[in-house]
Amino acid sequence: MIQDPRKLLAPEAAVFLDHLKSLNAPHTEDIPIAVARMNYEKVSRNLGGIPVSMARIEDRILSSNTNKDGIPIRIYWSTLEKNQPLFMFIHGGGWNVGSINTHDTVCRRIAKETGCIIVSIEYRLALEHPYPAGLEDVQTAYEWCLNHAESLDADPNKIAVGGDSGGGNLTASLMGVLIEKNERLPDFHVLMYPSLDLSLSSESMNTYAKDFFIAKSTIAYFVKNYTDGQSVSDWKISPLLSPYFDKYPPAIMLTTECDPLHDESLQYKDKLVNAGVAVSQKTAKGTFHAYMQFTDIMPQQTDESYTWISTEMKKFWKK
Repeated sequence: MIQDPRKLLAPEAAVFLDHLKSLNAPHTEDIPIAVARMNYEKVSRNLGGIPVSMARIEDRILSSNTNKDGIPIRIYWSTLEKNQPLFMFIHGGGWNVGSINTHDTVCRRIAKETGCIIVSIEYRLALEHPYPAGLEDVQTAYEWCLNHAESLDADPNKIAVGGDSGGGNLTASLMGVLIEKNERLPDFHVLMYPSLDLSLSSESMNTYAKDFFIAKSTIAYFVKNYTDGQSVSDWKISPLLSPYFDKYPPAIMLTTECDPLHDESLQYKDKLVNAGVAVSQKTAKGTFHAYMQFTDIMPQQTDESYTWISTEMKKFWKK
């Protein structure tokens, strides 16, 4: 157990978290979910920095056999050059909040620095749509990306998938589903501070249970809504329990130091490495969960992390 985990925080992170604490605002689980979603939209927009300009952006709705309303997506082209790699991005928000809007600045930044086309997915959220609705939408969207890469001017032979937090969970679960169905895997998968063990039993889950941006009580609320009574020992819900690690594609993993989800990220990395899978992993020192959306708060740390992720993605695509 870390004696005083707050001492690990970067000074600017500590100031921001102290400010949040002083507001004495209710936790997400204590307000209506519609208000929580609106708050997340606002904070992402207000603290995400100036959006990087794109050559082209297009919103579409994908048809789906399992989702009658269709799946909203946003496509980003940083340049109009042909045959760029394609990266399908799955936003975080604990399967309860978040959208293509909350992660707009994240997608723009990765598209620009990596030189790839990004397809950002807006999957169905709990409470209204618990597991497996979100995972079904992600599967449908991935199949669409495989089938339509060329029409997007992407290289159909260079496709990757990734996401942050709950989107990292769906990314990791998707890998196992694709393996089980014997379908084409992406070249690699990218996990940014992912949620991988929904038992919430790790040491870091308790070390950073309060006052580190997202509380353990909020995570438990998100998990309860998402699972809707289904077992967290199901590997499609807790992909840390996947039986298929030896078949996974390479991984790029960004781990947050001061984060309830810290330990499960490293456990997932160890399982992949022990199974012989190539992993590139970085722990962002002094950061808190979801910091990549808050470039105004932690400009140096986010700059370093975006550069690292983009560099690693380009390396894997060159192999």
